[in-house]
Amino acid sequence: MESQPRRRSATASQQSDDAASTAPSAQQDRHQQHHPADDKSAREQIFRLRIERELSLLEQQLDEGVTITSAQVDSGCHIYLSFSGKFFLRELRGADPPQEAVFVIDVSRQYPFLPPLIACQSFAWPFYNQTPEQLTRDVLQEAWTPLITLSEMVNRLSALVYRSVQNDRLMDDKNVHQQGDGNSGAAVVASLLGFVERHRLRVTGVGVVVLLAVLCRLAVGVYPCSGWGVPPMHGDYE
Repeated sequence: MESQPRRRSATASQQSDDAASTAPSAQQDRHQQHHPADDKSAREQIFRLRIERELSLLEQQLDEGVTITSAQVDSGCHIYLSFSGKFFLRELRGADPPQEAVFVIDVSRQYPFLPPLIACQSFAWPFYNQTPEQLTRDVLQEAWTPLITLSEMVNRLSALVYRSVQNDRLMDDKNVHQQGDGNSGAAVVASLLGFVERHRLRVTGVGVVVLLAVLCRLAVGVYPCSGWGVPPMHGDYE
């Protein structure tokens, strides 16, 4: 008869021990539960702190002729970047500056885990016809990593814009050179005709042939087979 109360006491003690052992486990499970809201809050904080720091550094490192303005939007932050004529003075050498180039950098709230997207808002520039994804790839020239800062992106964009101006100047110089060669050939022809007129030379059949030969040779000299400014090679006559 005395053994039954002891069994009940032992059972109650075991249940209390089980409850005590499971209580920390349940509490630990609650701490380990995943909350998406916590992740979103952490990303928002990372975005806010980094964008504030990088905008401050960017304003201190801009080249002359480059200005920025920023605006907070629901999706993140828009950075407006403007390249004026002063930025191109070192390359223009007195030539007329190109039209102002304005870009917008769309920084989403996923930054720096996702790259900002760059778009050109100046239709006079070739970048205007590119999609933001295409232009961003041309600027980055590599896969995106969170280590790339806004300052680095702006530096790469500046280099891309500067190269575009250089290429335009080279094309302009080439066109001027070609026009100059054509004008010099025409001047020689006009000089020959003027010489004949001044001296009242009688142009016989042989003279016509000689004059045509000279004109043909001038044409070959102005537009050589092997390229501008390069005399025709042996293979060009074959």
